[in-house]
Amino acid sequence: MGISIAERADAAYDWLRKTLTVDRLGELLSDVAADGVEVHRLPNLRALNIVLPGALGRGVADSTSLDPQGKSLGEYLRSKVLQIPVAILDPDGLQAWTTAS
Repeated sequence: MGISIAERADAAYDWLRKTLTVDRLGELLSDVAADGVEVHRLPNLRALNIVLPGALGRGVADSTSLDPQGKSLGEYLRSKVLQIPVAILDPDGLQAWTTAS
């Protein structure tokens, strides 16, 4: 099972690749990453491909994991709390979010 994460800015990608290491992802996803985590860097795309080998057990129909087909793995990772430096946030997106009523 896998997930890819891409960033628009170099600074955000740099933070992402330094923060989402194999060890850190192993901690964040320990309940679904029993067989470890692989992180493949795609710097030209400013992306990471995160693979959880064996996360589906013996297959989709046999797995009782969080999401046996992997559709919600990205949302599950997104639900984890990380400290993100304000400097790498998109100022337009942050402004829209902070001024929304």
